[in-house]
Amino acid sequence: MKIARSIFFTVSVIWGLSTILFILFRWVIDPTQMLAGQRVDSQTLQNIRRELGLDLPLYLQYLNYLNDLSPIGIIKDYHQGYGFIGSLGIKFPFLGVSFFYKENVWNLFTQHVFATFLLATLAVILAFFGAYFTGKFLYLRNIICWTSIVKSVSNFLIALPSFVISILLLWWFSLEWNLFPISGYFVQKDVLTLRNYVDLSYLVLPIIASALRPYAIFLLMLLQLLEEEEQKEYVKTAKSKGLSRSAIYEQHIFPNILLTLISVFFNWWASLLAGSFFIEYIFDYPGIGKLLVESILQNDYPMVSGLCLITAVMFLIINTINEILVIRYRVS
Repeated sequence: MKIARSIFFTVSVIWGLSTILFILFRWVIDPTQMLAGQRVDSQTLQNIRRELGLDLPLYLQYLNYLNDLSPIGIIKDYHQGYGFIGSLGIKFPFLGVSFFYKENVWNLFTQHVFATFLLATLAVILAFFGAYFTGKFLYLRNIICWTSIVKSVSNFLIALPSFVISILLLWWFSLEWNLFPISGYFVQKDVLTLRNYVDLSYLVLPIIASALRPYAIFLLMLLQLLEEEEQKEYVKTAKSKGLSRSAIYEQHIFPNILLTLISVFFNWWASLLAGSFFIEYIFDYPGIGKLLVESILQNDYPMVSGLCLITAVMFLIINTINEILVIRYRVS
């Protein structure tokens, strides 16, 4: 029952979000003016509206919009799908065509999603295991002043904006010390042979910039959980039996807090997959975050609305999977 409720909630949120995006980009903001610019005559605006279907009543635009997004619906000429009852059938959701790139929004998303997936996955793994080993070290050493210093540094990292972290990393490690490239993708092309080659040094700074904040949050949460578990009866019983702090941590405390940490891990992974906009843009990293920022600057409303919807759906799906796993784990 809880799993069905989580799935229904996810579908409802996706529908609500798509409706909000429709209202924003069809009612509040005039997409015709965004495409044509400020200096254009009324006849040109009318032609653009007719071409985009914006001359239809708002409710028909909304129905067409939902039909484009739905995997089951009326298949039109620009849809990819299979009809089983006339024009009704199963189809691939259509997010529109980019004004600036003149290409299907979904195709552009698939060209950039791997870069974001790789960056987000490596960053959250680095943050998780870094926080795990730091928290374990502090717990085993049990030195209060060290823990206080680490907490202060972690709070500072959380408060520091991601674009400031990125700029500082570029300044120190690229400009001052010349240790890593300033910007670019880890797949480079040789200017002489025109062949692609992999240079992982391009990944180092973006991963560190993406990992610092989740690392600080993981670590603070881990330390708080350890302090709470330390006061519970099972820990006091384990101490009375003569178990070492290492044994208590490995055998008793960490298994009890692992589910909470995994839940936070999935939440941050979903957040980073949704796009580290400033980090990708500053490092010129070709992920969906950089693509979204460039689309905003170009007033490319199909790209902006499509990417916002896709990233939100990714975030919701990952969190729903996380909830289902948590529910099943607790039941078992």
